Amino acid sequence: MNSIPFNADVEIAVKQSDLTASIETINSVYKLFTQFSNDKGSLSIQQHILDSNQGVIYQDIIELTQLDQGALILHEQYNVPTLSTSLTIVKLNNNQITFSLLSRSNSALGMEFIQQTLNKLFKNYKQELSQFYNCWEPKPSNLLETVKQVYKDFKITIVHAGYETSYLVQNEIEAVSIGPEIHNPHSIHEELHIAKFIEFTKDLQKIVEEYAK
Repeated sequence: MNSIPFNADVEIAVKQSDLTASIETINSVYKLFTQFSNDKGSLSIQQHILDSNQGVIYQDIIELTQLDQGALILHEQYNVPTLSTSLTIVKLNNNQITFSLLSRSNSALGMEFIQQTLNKLFKNYKQELSQFYNCWEPKPSNLLETVKQVYKDFKITIVHAGYETSYLVQNEIEAVSIGPEIHNPHSIHEELHIAKFIEFTKDLQKIVEEYAK
């Protein structure tokens, strides 16, 4: 649910007379999309007769097309997302469509706004809220000052994440979110920079030692 997909199968039903035009449209859109993407991927189109009793039609998923996805609100000072929603998993079982949404907010007010919006948009669907965690907002702390002492080129910002950190904050425990350098997170191409990780572990030890004084 929190991973960037690397593979997908999509079935689109069209009339035989529209088949050529449909393939040309799909290829042109795919070419335009990959023109601005570092990961070119691959596209394969196969033709077969689709069972008329399978699948869903446009009217059944019209609400999904109206969903605003991605970063909905940016922080004025740090220019990072503070409110976002993304459609993650869509399944079709026994002609019933189910889908999962991953929503995030740095404030309780923002999360409440997302819930109200989704409740209204998908009022015709059975809804279930799961994996909910409390939001946490940045604030000064002794731990933050300790981190600033250890990191010479320290830059304070906020992150649109922190699932683990939220549990500490909600129990009134000081917390900051730091970590080693990684690339392509939440995907099969995720990589950890080993040299940076070693540096990070040393800095983390210094933070613990300084904070314990």
